[in-house]
Amino acid sequence: MTEPLLSVQLIVRNEELLLPFCLESVKGIADEIVVVDTGSTDRTVEIALSYGARVYAVPWSDDFAYARNVGLERTEAAWILCLDADEVLAAGADRLRDTLRNASAEAFWVTIDNVLGRLPEARLQHRIVRLFRNRPEYRFRQRLHEQILPAILERTEPDTVAPSSLRLTHLGYFHEIKDPSVKQARNERILSLMLAESPDDPFALYNWGVAKAQGGDQEQALQAMLTAKMLAPAAVAYRPGLVRDIARLLLAQDQPNEAASLLVEESGNYPDYPDLHYLLGEAYQSQGLLPEALQALRQAAACPPDPALYPVEAGCSTFRAQTAIGDVLTKLGQLEEAKSAYEQALTSHAAYKPAILGWGASMEALGIPGADIADRILQLVRVLPGGLLLFAEAMLHIGLYRELLDAFDDPALPPQEPALEPLLARAELQLGQYDQAIARLQLLLANEQAGSTAETVRLLALAAWSGGSAVKEEWLWMLSRDERRQLLNMERRLWQRPQPAAAEHPEVVRSWIDHAVQAGLLDVAKRMAGSDETLRPFVARCLYRAGYIHLASGLLLILLEEGRLDGQSAADLAEILYDRGHYSEAAPLFEQALPEASDRARVGAALCYLHNARSVLHDALCQHPDSPLLRGDLHKTAASIDLLGKLDWHTPWTPAQRRNADVRTPDFLVHDRER
Repeated sequence: MTEPLLSVQLIVRNEELLLPFCLESVKGIADEIVVVDTGSTDRTVEIALSYGARVYAVPWSDDFAYARNVGLERTEAAWILCLDADEVLAAGADRLRDTLRNASAEAFWVTIDNVLGRLPEARLQHRIVRLFRNRPEYRFRQRLHEQILPAILERTEPDTVAPSSLRLTHLGYFHEIKDPSVKQARNERILSLMLAESPDDPFALYNWGVAKAQGGDQEQALQAMLTAKMLAPAAVAYRPGLVRDIARLLLAQDQPNEAASLLVEESGNYPDYPDLHYLLGEAYQSQGLLPEALQALRQAAACPPDPALYPVEAGCSTFRAQTAIGDVLTKLGQLEEAKSAYEQALTSHAAYKPAILGWGASMEALGIPGADIADRILQLVRVLPGGLLLFAEAMLHIGLYRELLDAFDDPALPPQEPALEPLLARAELQLGQYDQAIARLQLLLANEQAGSTAETVRLLALAAWSGGSAVKEEWLWMLSRDERRQLLNMERRLWQRPQPAAAEHPEVVRSWIDHAVQAGLLDVAKRMAGSDETLRPFVARCLYRAGYIHLASGLLLILLEEGRLDGQSAADLAEILYDRGHYSEAAPLFEQALPEASDRARVGAALCYLHNARSVLHDALCQHPDSPLLRGDLHKTAASIDLLGKLDWHTPWTPAQRRNADVRTPDFLVHDRER
């Protein structure tokens, strides 16, 4: 009898949802399928048997390597391919058997694409040995994240492990398919056992850090990974990924200087690892070191797009890097170059939303007519899945409301997705087309599934109130009892009718005001705020965040006069004064904002004092033009202003919000002062 060529092996437990897809993907290449079941209580075993698998039941002992090795003992095939039940063989099956028949290698690397979310860019790719010759000395090690490679390398040379075209798609990190908390609890339990057995095992420490990071404990995660890095041998396969994860944790904990130091040191060890250069660009950018960030990001973009040796996040050498390059160039004022960078990003991922938004904003800043911007973006995305939704989001981001609505008057466009309707209604609200928005939203509400109904009714209410109408009875019955009560209370407040005994919670009122301001419905927001003086700082904050600088500044100045600025309001007014060059007036307001608005207040205050110092030094230099000391101090001060000014300390605005800067109605300033 001919020896079987390939045995496909799995460990399973309650995998009835995904197991059929896994087995379907390998049934054409396997001479046999061996399934080790560790205690399933669903249809897992039945499904495995239906694919002709041999199923072996073993008690679960918190040891993946043991379970894997049970399967290895039960085959005589020449080669073994190990999979997880939540993996699918996506590429390489057509040439696999011929490759194995003629192979001189002892094992093969397999590429795994980890699906992290619905978007195409939510992917992490890594490489691992999963295909190897069936030899009794090749057995898995490690209770968790079991490894076969160490056993192979003890008996062969590294060059006997060859690359392959096999590619697996892994769905186990997709939260909508599997509950991550269950996996995390299991992993922490097993890792605790591993560390009890070997407290200084860097591999276990690294994975303990990963588990802690997934659970939200970043401090413990960072400490474990730093210890693992100190203990890990320089040539160990997982070390580049460990460096990457440490850098990500440092950035997440607002330690960009420490991240940059690590990445500068380590990127030389792995010069073709795009993730390290990309993260270094992030670290530099967060410190305001834009030229250095640009250099690092360009190094990331120069790396191979599919490096085999490292775990890589999708796009770190292509669309992510080019988009980040565009963002840095925008901050440097190099708008044409930024536009080109965004376009380069879109050549490798045409549906990458940050690149589309950046591209649109750069075209708007360059003065390209809105109709041309709309046409270019629409031509790019119209044939993509979800492309029209991306187009609408980009138009709202830029503030091209008329161009958005005009585009959807084109009968050549495919039928509109339901998700588009709220975006089109928002454009109509911004243009004051309240009746059109109501008609659109009513149609959507009639066909809408539960989940976004409350938001649709909220938009309907805002549109009706803006047009002078009341909420319709049929809209109300689409809401829960609490939602209905809140909406009716807001309508009473709007029309200044008597409130019920239980007044609405202030947070609910603030939420409605914020939604009204964001939708451009300022008159409704003003009427909601009414004569409640306690809401004035919040209203000012909403106006400022939405880019209504003229309206916000007037209200903030009155609050200053009345001595009623809170920390955030003080920081907002300080930013306005700073932008107008009133540094002496802005500085004490930034100080007042501490600690409530600490980051931007601290940087803003420092910039104010530096500007004042530069002014004094400039005047002194005019009187003593030959003083090298004054000239040197002036140069250092200017350099400090330039560096701090590049930090992301200031309130950001979208192009649409920047269009609101000079809006002058309605009057939020005097509604109570004359009473």
